Amino acid sequence: MGYLDSSTTNIILDAVLTDKGRQFLSRNDGSFSITKFALGDDDVDYLIVKNFGRIIGKEKVEKNTPIMEAITNEQVAQKNRLISFANQDLFRLPKLSLTTGATNDIVTLSTTIAGSSKKTIVISQEITGQVFDRDFVDESFMVVVNNRFLSVSGNSPVDIDNFQNARFFLQRDAGEVASGSKVTFTLALKTITNTLFQTFGKVNDKNTIVTSVRVQGINTGITKEFEVQITK
Repeated sequence: MGYLDSSTTNIILDAVLTDKGRQFLSRNDGSFSITKFALGDDDVDYLIVKNFGRIIGKEKVEKNTPIMEAITNEQVAQKNRLISFANQDLFRLPKLSLTTGATNDIVTLSTTIAGSSKKTIVISQEITGQVFDRDFVDESFMVVVNNRFLSVSGNSPVDIDNFQNARFFLQRDAGEVASGSKVTFTLALKTITNTLFQTFGKVNDKNTIVTSVRVQGINTGITKEFEVQITK
């Protein structure tokens, strides 16, 4: 759903169904039912507020920010959801960090080097300058990978969209959550043919495919994306 500025005191809502929504609607069996909605601020540049202050900055955001129209790809829209917490004294939110399995947030996998087709990944919640509120704890996480190249070992995707994005839902690791939760999973290569390397490989290096993985906390909506380099 997008908000369109009509240059009057009115706000126009531009709502369209995502690919998944149209699939449910086409069944015509009552399975299409809107029970929840989310708001996001993907199109807001908060540097405007930082540069001009809260009062003038807010006015500039409201009057000058270009507003996105509705997007049908649910993997692109709503990447930064607005969330609510009961604690009114919060001034920082946690972030997700890739703490195991990567170098400089880049995971390397190989189709030919023994033992390099899988890698254990650990994503941890971290926060600075704020006590870790219980509302911050994500009990589960969504992991999105390119289904052409990657899978999450021991798990089946809940769905695969038309862009070959496979979504996995994983429970957080068991244990203490006073300093945040974490999720551990194994990222594994699928069978990648030479044709895939020729089609999706880098322009100047057809022996390397670069893709990405997105991990999102279900409760907080906080997202971590990292690069995966696949070589042969």
